[in-house]
Amino acid sequence: SEEPPRIELSVNKVTRVGSGYVAQVVARNRSRTTAKDVEVEAILSQGSAKSETSRVTFDYIPGGSAVRGAVHFSTDPAAHELRLRTVGHVEP
Repeated sequence: SEEPPRIELSVNKVTRVGSGYVAQVVARNRSRTTAKDVEVEAILSQGSAKSETSRVTFDYIPGGSAVRGAVHFSTDPAAHELRLRTVGHVEP
């Protein structure tokens, strides 16, 4: 059986856009297995308090590749802790 996708997430850059902020997310699939409909959650927090959550879905992340997307916030991610996690995916 094939190994499950191993998605590694990182923030490439944060840009101010109008009254909000856009964080560019890079999702790298470290396995050979393609992942479909990969949902990523981004959480801004200060201490134990969660201040804002955003999500982005990647249609496909082929094995051994990287894709880019973005999450949007109304507050500046630089002033908070920004955590990324995969919520789920579909096996094509």
